[in-house]
Amino acid sequence: MVPLIPILYLISFSLLVYRIANITSKKEAAILAAFIVFGAALALYQSTNALLFVSIVILFDLITAKYGSREGLFFVVLGFAYFIVSLYSGIAVYLIAQAMLLGLAPDAILKGLKAHKVSSKKTETSRDIVQIAFGILVIAMFHFLRPELSESVMITLILLGYLAVNYGIVRKETNLAKRLYALEREYTSLGEGATWLALGSLAAIGFVFHVKYMMIIFSAIFIADALATIIGIRAKGMKLPYNKKKSAAGTIAYFAVVAIIPYLLYGVIALPVAIIAAFVESLPLKLDDNLSVPVVLVVLHFLLRFLQ
Repeated sequence: MVPLIPILYLISFSLLVYRIANITSKKEAAILAAFIVFGAALALYQSTNALLFVSIVILFDLITAKYGSREGLFFVVLGFAYFIVSLYSGIAVYLIAQAMLLGLAPDAILKGLKAHKVSSKKTETSRDIVQIAFGILVIAMFHFLRPELSESVMITLILLGYLAVNYGIVRKETNLAKRLYALEREYTSLGEGATWLALGSLAAIGFVFHVKYMMIIFSAIFIADALATIIGIRAKGMKLPYNKKKSAAGTIAYFAVVAIIPYLLYGVIALPVAIIAAFVESLPLKLDDNLSVPVVLVVLHFLLRFLQ
């Protein structure tokens, strides 16, 4: 039987050579190099397999670099293989999530993805209902199942999402593609909103080690964000003084969801976190709030762990 890991390293080296050959600017090279170096340092700090960790970073960077192409489809399938082999090799799921996040993030930075104005109330409401329903399922899964199993399922769903979106872009004439495009905002690439949700979810899975706190983040990015948008596009009341694109009603709704749902499940820990999450979501940042909120809450998580 041929060992899997040496073959994986050979494939990884080939991917690195291929990725370097496809770099188009010094800025792209610098950002990619920074994430790879940080990934290697993070892996060594956590005493995990640095070569396999960095291999996952490179592969998922390729998934986004070749997003919407046949090559992208191939790299997503290869991503499934890496995920299975990583689990087989004993790498913890949260470490895989970290590597995936570091691989997917550079492309978001390079493209400068940010939220766009809604195209219509009907389209926005439809996509937000889907997002809320998915968020409820995610929270229920993490509440009732073992954390490691829930995290594995979540990563599998993210990979399936990338597979579906890439297929939808390549085969626009299919029914799947038509349904996906019906849920996407105008003037955005297919799957852009889902990309931010994937990044926020990976940040929670990869860097939060308390399941209840993780579910507060899921409440924020899946349910609170969608409900705030539904209310915000219909509210004709006061806008926030520091961000005219956000309504006071939407921000209050965002806070209520992040506070009330986790409070009913986990107690008062949700209240201060909800205040911080709602404030960050309301800021006029270039970074999408489905990533900025998880990043801030992850930092807060580490600060609370340090103080304890």
